[in-house]
Amino acid sequence: MGDTTEMPWKCTYPGSRVCSILVRQVNLLLTKLWILLAIAHKLAFLPHRQCEHASRKIDEVGRVLDSLGRAGGNAEGWRLNGKGESMQRPMRVYVDTSVFGGAFDGEFQEASGDFFDRVRAGEFRLVISPTVSDELRDAPEPVRVFFRALEPFIEVAEIDEAAMELQAGYLDAHIVSSRWEADALHVAVATVSLCPVIVSWNFKHIVNFRRIPLYNGVNLTHGFQAIAIHTPQEVLSYDDEDDTENV
Repeated sequence: MGDTTEMPWKCTYPGSRVCSILVRQVNLLLTKLWILLAIAHKLAFLPHRQCEHASRKIDEVGRVLDSLGRAGGNAEGWRLNGKGESMQRPMRVYVDTSVFGGAFDGEFQEASGDFFDRVRAGEFRLVISPTVSDELRDAPEPVRVFFRALEPFIEVAEIDEAAMELQAGYLDAHIVSSRWEADALHVAVATVSLCPVIVSWNFKHIVNFRRIPLYNGVNLTHGFQAIAIHTPQEVLSYDDEDDTENV
């Protein structure tokens, strides 16, 4: 299970209430299977090659699940524009502080810029927590100006008791230490706010293939769904793949 292994998959627009329930049940089973596989790999119960093979198969099933959900389309996933035409509702995506700073980082600037272009085009709805606003207070002036310009596209999720409990669950599970509790809080707020995806450039504590299944394991034990965690580049790549498949 190398660095390119990603998890999980998410069906965003199931076609009916029955389909929605079934997709969520299958998604939950796949997530549990993934977590067991991650544990088996970490404890060396399975050879590395077998873990990689199994992870690819799980990912294949997850992509099929995602395609089925996207093909269904329902009223909750769509909205009307001013002309009365049907338009897909933007996906709510939680973004942490690193994504805004990435727009001014040479290594991440291009992918970050493309991501925010999609935001302005209405494909994504940004969700942040007050933690993001607090962290950006000490950011360079260009980053703060950039952030303020995006405020019309931003929804601020509150840090409630459920998010605090979930953050404590991550810390108790030693996914990250208390030194990085703000990173754990990002994941917790995104999960409690029911965002299907977290977008981040934080490879050490958030977009980390070893930590992602652990975060989702705690999510499941606390009664929440698994959440996808990706970089802006990965989100754009998956979206482009979907467009190609539909041509």
